[in-house]
Amino acid sequence: MSTGRIVYVHGASDRGPGVADHVRRIRESLSKRGTDYEVVAANWGDEVGPNLDNVLLATPGDRTKPTRPATEEKGVGRLVQGLASAIVAAQYVNVNAPNWLRVWATDRLLHRRDALMMEILGVADVLVYQRAGQKIRDHVKALLTREAGDERPLIALGNSLGGIVLVDLLRETGAPRPDLLVTVGSQSSVLQAITALGDDPSPLFVPWLNIYDRRDFLGFVAQPVWPQVASIEDQRVDLGLGFPEVHGPAYFSDAKVFDAIFAHPALARA
Repeated sequence: MSTGRIVYVHGASDRGPGVADHVRRIRESLSKRGTDYEVVAANWGDEVGPNLDNVLLATPGDRTKPTRPATEEKGVGRLVQGLASAIVAAQYVNVNAPNWLRVWATDRLLHRRDALMMEILGVADVLVYQRAGQKIRDHVKALLTREAGDERPLIALGNSLGGIVLVDLLRETGAPRPDLLVTVGSQSSVLQAITALGDDPSPLFVPWLNIYDRRDFLGFVAQPVWPQVASIEDQRVDLGLGFPEVHGPAYFSDAKVFDAIFAHPALARA
């Protein structure tokens, strides 16, 4: 039985219980395939990430009234809630409703503003990473460096923003050298395409296996963005889920994801 280590780097808005669930999924998938790999989480969110609860301090509203999650809406209230959400969301795909209808829909959602903020708090992690990403990278680097201390194969596995962290980190001078970089549902390539990764001329780390599902609107292919870089491989999987469920921990419960990882030649050579 092969042995090795996986250092897992979580994405935006993930914190303690969520990260623990991701690690559990990874371990269960490894166990099912008889792969004896240790899984260690680089839990940067709890250690050096922003305090997401503080976002609500800046949200206008009555702090004395409890916020009702969307899942607690019943009957007609839930129908109205869904209709209002659809009208607001439609504006972002150029389906323009009359202003009176947009105002009505927005007013229906005002009482849920806190809950809506909590559901999209991944934006806070992304903004902090863009401004102060070095602290996050240093945290991940310390763990990767520690785990790279023996001869067992080492996989650096990043989900969503965690994949961006790893792509940025592993091109730094003096960065650890895992045997394989794996990103799932991640966005480094689209950031590179719009020059949001900056103008760092350092070469990308390879070998890099980038796994995505076409239904994951936050998962992108990488090789076409860096066609001159050898050993970047995009692997498509079908998780059988819609968005947003398809984005995130669902990757770690799918056997095809781990089949692709452990079929990679880099691990055969390790």
